[in-house]
Amino acid sequence: MAASRDDETGEHLIRTKKYNLALVTRLLQIGFYLDQLDDSFIENMCRAAPLHDIGKVAIPDSILRKQSCLTEVECAVMKTHTSIGSSILQ
Repeated sequence: MAASRDDETGEHLIRTKKYNLALVTRLLQIGFYLDQLDDSFIENMCRAAPLHDIGKVAIPDSILRKQSCLTEVECAVMKTHTSIGSSILQ
């Protein structure tokens, strides 16, 4: 759903998934969290990565797609996407 909004969003979601995989791979290489980072956890984390900004579905397009700098009010609205996302996932 989020990836369908525009190409940039879709590419961002792919990059985020790759970053997550790179970070967890490095953690395994250096021996951190070995008891937690099993194949199932890693797969679930990478599959869930696109949900990190899911709250943006509730942000008006006039703010989300604005080409110029956001006003203070618009920034405040944009920041609500994190709590909205939390509510959606709960």
